[in-house]
Amino acid sequence: MQYINYREHASHGNDSFPVAFYYFKKNPVTSSFPYHWHPEWEIIHVISGTLTLTSCGQTMSITSGNYYLVSSGDLHSGEWTNCEYESIVFDFNTIIGSLSLSDSFDRLHLKNNINELISAVRICEKLFELIHSCHSYISSGTIDKYNINANDIHSSINTDYIHNNIIDNSNVNTKDIHIDDSDIDFDNMNKFIFVSYLFAFFGELDAHNFYQNPSEDSMHYLRLSDSIKPALSYIENHYSENISLDDLARTAGFNKRYFCKIFKSLTTKTPIEYLNLYRINIAKKMLLDNSTISVSEVAYACGYNDSAYFIRIFKKTLNTTPAKFQSLM
Repeated sequence: MQYINYREHASHGNDSFPVAFYYFKKNPVTSSFPYHWHPEWEIIHVISGTLTLTSCGQTMSITSGNYYLVSSGDLHSGEWTNCEYESIVFDFNTIIGSLSLSDSFDRLHLKNNINELISAVRICEKLFELIHSCHSYISSGTIDKYNINANDIHSSINTDYIHNNIIDNSNVNTKDIHIDDSDIDFDNMNKFIFVSYLFAFFGELDAHNFYQNPSEDSMHYLRLSDSIKPALSYIENHYSENISLDDLARTAGFNKRYFCKIFKSLTTKTPIEYLNLYRINIAKKMLLDNSTISVSEVAYACGYNDSAYFIRIFKKTLNTTPAKFQSLM
């Protein structure tokens, strides 16, 4: 998944069954996805290592074997080194159709860690097992588009998937692997099973009072996070251009001082620091996708008129130069 759109406009799944699966393998270089949001819900599963996730203003460490539920519309970001994780992104509104149950979950937040509820964890395991069994890339070893040696993929799918069916990281390229949702082959039976698991999952959370109405503080946070989304979208659409603090503050509808204050309170970074982080994430992708592209070309494409300044920002962010990063990949 390309976590470079603050409001992700990518389609997750298709109109008839909006479910997508994403997998990221270990990467020796520190990786991150900046603050973004999407109307879909997301269940994240850490297979190995630790994913440092910030969501709803709280930073937490999601360790090996644990899950995290990202609610619809929540701003969230993450950072990891040598972490392997996967996620299911789904449009709950569309899936449940005319039942109109999603309104009861809108803007509700977990008051407990879902890993403390064994029944919910078991359902998450079943959800991912179902996805694995229906995914053409995993279940059949269709790997040409990922340029990975076939010997690095195990062929069978079973409940020991985490140990037996993940790519052998010692022998493959260190790029993150994006598994496209179009590779999921859901027949009608599996669609019914998937939906039943989702109902069971949210039913368990509700039955054990894991959800609560947001407090006044939480509602204040949600209002503030909504207020900076236009600025995040502006960065997404104009990162290759000159962007000033005035531009971002004006887009959000605040004066510069107040905008900087609330932006940093929500993201732990100043707007300009965050703009640089966004641009560096774009630069990383460009360097990964094109082994012959020059550093100066990447710099200009990412909005830096001075390639030397770009190199300094890149090294400050990733503790390596663009050229070394490209050679590692």
